Amino acid sequence: MSESRDVEEATQTERTERLYGGRTAGERRSLRHDQLVEAGLRVFAAEGWAGSTVLDVCRAAGLSQRYFYEAFEDREALFEAVVHGIEDEVRATIAASFAGASDLGPRARVATALGAIADLFIADPDKARVAMVESMSTARFRQRRERSLASFASLAAEQLRELADPSVDQRAIETASFVLVGGVAETLVASVTGRLGKGRDELVDQTTRLFLAAAGIPPDASDPSPNPTD
Repeated sequence: MSESRDVEEATQTERTERLYGGRTAGERRSLRHDQLVEAGLRVFAAEGWAGSTVLDVCRAAGLSQRYFYEAFEDREALFEAVVHGIEDEVRATIAASFAGASDLGPRARVATALGAIADLFIADPDKARVAMVESMSTARFRQRRERSLASFASLAAEQLRELADPSVDQRAIETASFVLVGGVAETLVASVTGRLGKGRDELVDQTTRLFLAAAGIPPDASDPSPNPTD
């Protein structure tokens, strides 16, 4: 009986040590990681890469530097985690927009995707600044940015090939995708930072026309009407 009680008490002690505030140690580490990423986004956007420090991020997150280095090797690793999160959000936004517009014509599909991306960055301009401006701050970041743009250009080319007129040169689509992705990125930054005096709808309309032109689709072409159901 005594041995059984000892085992039960030891098990209870282990549970108590693992749980704090209703969370396990792993859950608490994950929460602190997310807090630091969110704080990094805000600090890098407000102060810039050159003007920010680990201490700034820790203060914004309400955590000690010990927890910072538990989660990240250095400030560069945090910055890359912030940008990676933004990129994942953009990819998810694009995928969701195309999935939701699969029954629409080319113009509507492109406009839906570009509108969703614009809405993402308009809702949170810090993401545009960090992902597209501060990402140019160091050689390491610039290399990462180049890889990221190439990845998004490949995604754009894949979508354009599905929409393109058969007569369009496939190599031209690849080149156009690089030009368009880089151009749209810079245009979004200029728009959300107020340097480009265009509203959201005008911005989406004009960038949609560029994508349609790359696919060999007349910019003023109307999407076909859905087939009526029987």
